[in-house]
Amino acid sequence: MAAMVLMIHAANYCMKEEDLTDDKFYDELQTNLFKNQQHRVVELECPDLKDNSTCLYIVDRIGYSGDGSWFVARFLTPVPSLTKGFLSVSLLSKPVFKTMSTVDTAVWPVDIGTMDALTPNAYELMATGGLMSFLGMHFKNLNLTGIDINPQSEYLAKKWFGYKDRENSRILIGDGAEYIKDMARRGENSDAVLIDACHNIEPKDGIYCPVEALRTPEFLDSLSRVIGSKGITTFNLFNLYNKSGGYEKVWENFSQHFVDCHLTRNDIGNAFLMCSNYKLDRSKVDISKTREFLRQLRIQGFMYSDALKITGEVFAEVEAIFNDENYASRTGWFKDESNDDGDIVYAKDTRHGRMVTITTELPMPADFVIKETWEGMETLPEWNQNINFAGIIASPTPQFDIVTYGNNDVLVVSGREFVSARIWRKVDDGYILASRSVTVPSFKSKHKGKVRAYLHLAGARFRPNPANPETTLTDVVMLADLKGFLPKMIVNQVIGRVMLMDTVTNRRHFHDLKAKRDEKNA
Repeated sequence: MAAMVLMIHAANYCMKEEDLTDDKFYDELQTNLFKNQQHRVVELECPDLKDNSTCLYIVDRIGYSGDGSWFVARFLTPVPSLTKGFLSVSLLSKPVFKTMSTVDTAVWPVDIGTMDALTPNAYELMATGGLMSFLGMHFKNLNLTGIDINPQSEYLAKKWFGYKDRENSRILIGDGAEYIKDMARRGENSDAVLIDACHNIEPKDGIYCPVEALRTPEFLDSLSRVIGSKGITTFNLFNLYNKSGGYEKVWENFSQHFVDCHLTRNDIGNAFLMCSNYKLDRSKVDISKTREFLRQLRIQGFMYSDALKITGEVFAEVEAIFNDENYASRTGWFKDESNDDGDIVYAKDTRHGRMVTITTELPMPADFVIKETWEGMETLPEWNQNINFAGIIASPTPQFDIVTYGNNDVLVVSGREFVSARIWRKVDDGYILASRSVTVPSFKSKHKGKVRAYLHLAGARFRPNPANPETTLTDVVMLADLKGFLPKMIVNQVIGRVMLMDTVTNRRHFHDLKAKRDEKNA
């Protein structure tokens, strides 16, 4: 009888609330819960109340799929806007009953069966239990142990990211390096050891992953004994500047402790090292079968993986332009614009429009130039009179972000707005930065009336000047469709002049920065 009464009460409760259509439910969520913003802060978690640097935000963010449907993803991030990247991301499950009482995303369960394609590249993967939950659900024959040195990790994993201890998975709080050493001393083995231990803030040597304790010969010897003759281990490697073949040096050092190690890079600058005590199979895989396998496992890009793919493509195109033997001689290009300072803009006509390029010398080292160019995005309007506004929409990793910016009216062309994804990588002793326009459905422009232009490609190559390493040889290339109703002739006349103006302004900016540095060091 008690059960019957309970069921009747539940039914009466459900009948009291009106079911909302998906559109009405979304409107309620977007307008009243998110206040027409892209994201909402659900909670601020500070393990040390006296140290604000330890605080992390739990942020829910609305996203949109290619078919127009919407979803909500949860992030663990040091900055609510995601401009400093994020430590973890999980998809939330929409409520079955869409009512006013279920609109609060803070109480929505995490869809632990779906993993974002960018998650393996996020820092401290184990910290939120995302991979642990995913593997524990899909592969119940695995015996999983996650080890994290931060006591806050298990708390965050269970409270906000759907992690639960299972018969086949557990999170231990402790020093992972010492745990592996203890296993080796006890003669214990593991079939696989996945290592993704990174610094939260930039270390002096720029090596975020793995942390120092996991790079010592003692640890690597212990790890080799733990995986034995049949096991395997993987490392997430991230060196912010990857100077002098940093990843290759790690590969060489780690290879001394294992029979075989294989280094693989990805589109956003970090690398993965796989090691074993047997010869690894380097056979090529069937891409279509791999994609189907990932689809069945629900490993999908539900946030920014499309933009990441686009940046990978444009980076390859920009690198090919700079490496073309005809680029240095400008064979196939013609002089378009020039000034009294000796700057020359060269151009060539393509099926997408006129591509322009210029080479200049900046009075600062290449390391400084790439850092200022990348991190100084939001300060552009302060020193570049041609830029009206600039901002970062999201920064999933230190080498991949999505930005928006707009220029003022230039000559006869009214100001344009751009939304593009950027990526940079260390190449030889220099750097290459590439960018292309992307679509971000969740981004709503605040600059009404500006025409949204399309950036087919923009790229910059920064190389130390052999004659003076304290200066940087800079090549810039750009191809853009300004949209609107501009005649092709007008666009072709303007695009080179704009590049010339920006080159002069940019060089002046770096001269100012050099003067400030010299004054400070005097």
